[in-house]
Amino acid sequence: MRKKMIAIVLAAALALSVPVYAAVSAEKSASMTSGSEEISSMVFETEGDAPAGQSAGASAGSGGDTASEGNAASAEAGNYSSDQMGQVIGSIESINKQMQELQQQNAELQSEVEKLSGGEDETEEEPFEATAPDGPTGNKVPMNENSFLADIKAANEGRLRVSSRYTGTEVAAMTNQEIAEMNASCVEEERNLYETYKDAEFSNKNLQYLCELYMKGLKNQFDAWDIWKNESDITKYNELWDAGYNKRALALVEIVDTYQVELSGMDSMRKTAEAMNEKDTTEAVTDQEGDAIVKAQNDLNTLGFQNEADGNYGKRTAQLLRRFEVMYGYSPADGVLNQAALDALEAEAAKVLPPETEAGTETETEG
Repeated sequence: MRKKMIAIVLAAALALSVPVYAAVSAEKSASMTSGSEEISSMVFETEGDAPAGQSAGASAGSGGDTASEGNAASAEAGNYSSDQMGQVIGSIESINKQMQELQQQNAELQSEVEKLSGGEDETEEEPFEATAPDGPTGNKVPMNENSFLADIKAANEGRLRVSSRYTGTEVAAMTNQEIAEMNASCVEEERNLYETYKDAEFSNKNLQYLCELYMKGLKNQFDAWDIWKNESDITKYNELWDAGYNKRALALVEIVDTYQVELSGMDSMRKTAEAMNEKDTTEAVTDQEGDAIVKAQNDLNTLGFQNEADGNYGKRTAQLLRRFEVMYGYSPADGVLNQAALDALEAEAAKVLPPETEAGTETETEG
């Protein structure tokens, strides 16, 4: 009698499990292509809201309107061998295991959706620290040039990742507060770069100039966020933010081109740098000609101020000469190529060039 009761229960369970297994298998297959829609459907299956067919099967042994189905299940169960009963039990265990796996997948998917939608914590964190970082201390710290190039690349890639979260349509619909917060989250990606290199000193004075220009641009943008938080003055904010962007564009475009730094997303900065260079009022003034100009251009190249030594004293060479004068402390720093400027260039270039051996001179050694 006891065995018969077990057989009846198992048969009823099998009748219930088969459609459940089919539903679960179909749901599992659908979840491979249905994305986040599987969350609601899987919850339905795992929370026990079974289809009507399954409810009927479950009530087979209860003596209700489905007593005849219960009797049929009982009769069928009486014909099971012990091996068949073992297979039934194994099938049920397998189904239960798959149900547990689906429940786990469901929980993981729900967790992912929460992350994508901002999670349970709806509190907005301030984009970055309450105050802008301090400016340069004036105490120069020797830094590695290759490390700086790698770090500025990484910082700008991080900044690009943040800005790419927003579409043009989304930005156009933002309030001033939202735009300021978005910009703040972008510049925050470069806080470590600023703190590391704001007092940097390089043997390559051209790279040092570009680094200092870039750090000034970052400081402008950090300060713009302070202005907005404290005064909500959109005019002052925009002036500071844009000034910082222009400095960063001028420096970064030249760093990328001169030092072969691979960095994407530079189109807008290139346009800005071109516009800024067009506005530059530096005049190419010189009383030198031909070979003297080529010599000056070669000396600039030796010192890291890259330009084409073509004998043409144009605006680019004048800009670099003025930059040289600023970085090496020559006055006036006006970019005018005269004899004094030629002498200064030759003297500084000689310090970095290897000494030349006099023709026909041999070093004697004592025998």
